[in-house]
Amino acid sequence: MYYLFYLWFCFKKFRGGKLELLFGEINLTIDLILMAVAAVIVGMALFNYLFVPKNANMIHALPVTRPELFWTNLVSGYTFLFVPQVIVFFISVILCLSHGVAEVQYLGIWLLLNMGMGFFFFSVVVLCAMFTGQIFALPVYFVVTNVLVEGISVGLSCLVNMMAYGVSNNPLEEGRFCFLSPFIYLYKHLKMTGTFQVINNRGDY
Repeated sequence: MYYLFYLWFCFKKFRGGKLELLFGEINLTIDLILMAVAAVIVGMALFNYLFVPKNANMIHALPVTRPELFWTNLVSGYTFLFVPQVIVFFISVILCLSHGVAEVQYLGIWLLLNMGMGFFFFSVVVLCAMFTGQIFALPVYFVVTNVLVEGISVGLSCLVNMMAYGVSNNPLEEGRFCFLSPFIYLYKHLKMTGTFQVINNRGDY
């Protein structure tokens, strides 16, 4: 939603004049952080019953199988994450078109990137939920899964620098395994680039 407010602010601020919008470079850092936090919150809310014995016994006593419960929660989580993004996308497209911005394909790319991040992060959350019996351990496992290799790399670098004078950095810093820390990798590499469009309030270029 912050992106929608950004669009509204830009259009309101430059009404009656020229507007340089949108697509020089869109950094998706805020989207990345918000999507990771949202995935953890949604996962904790949907799978909370598994961590309370009374709730788990009650839910599993219902006339539904455990695979059905699992897939219901999985689809519900994706729905919670994707539907708001789709709504923001359509509102953003309408807002752009109403102000003369015709090149809205970047909004489609933004939507696909956010849905991809949501799919990945929630999948990791579900995986972590299957391995823990404590709800507050779920976000801890999620964080460890996403930054473990990067943390090991930093630790090895510190160890090498302290123990071996004149030795170069450890092999993990060469970038071969940085994708194994997905959040850090996306934080460093995920962005959108394009060309600026200069328009006036009538939509003329």
